Amino acid sequence: MHLLDWLLISVPLLGLLFVAYYTKKYMRGVADYLSGGRMAGRYLLAIARGEMGSGAVVFVAMFEIISKSGFAMGWWNWLLYTAS
Repeated sequence: MHLLDWLLISVPLLGLLFVAYYTKKYMRGVADYLSGGRMAGRYLLAIARGEMGSGAVVFVAMFEIISKSGFAMGWWNWLLYTAS
């Protein structure tokens, strides 16, 4: 592998490690990670849940469900997701 290959792997990894180390002092428990120390508020948490459902991984997973099982399985998956 060349130097450019190693840079493409190491620079994002080092950036991630730096951000993790820098933000470690703000994390005191699970509540800090999940809901911003329980200070996020109902609206922000609801928006975060909605944004979670619009990620690229969800679109790929739904395409996979529809291509393997048809629209009926997608309907039941959507129904179970919205009920939780």
